[in-house]
Amino acid sequence: MRSDKLSEERIGEILAILDELKASGLKAEVFAQSKGLGYGQLRGWLSSAPRWRAQLAGLALPPRRSAFVRAQCNPPPAPAADEGAGV
Repeated sequence: MRSDKLSEERIGEILAILDELKASGLKAEVFAQSKGLGYGQLRGWLSSAPRWRAQLAGLALPPRRSAFVRAQCNPPPAPAADEGAGV
């Protein structure tokens, strides 16, 4: 299920797991293995946690961050005309 479609109950459960991670002092990868979770899933939860906490507190949701940066490409220079190349 997509993380933006989770119920408030499930979000609360996930946040409790993340609080447990913080209290454990373990590295996220080790903690995930000890709980039978995928490390990638745990990382996704960690990135969504600030938005979820704001949502549950009734605060305005912070915008999602995007790593996308539009490239500004310059057109290639026009080929130089051969000056003085009379044949």
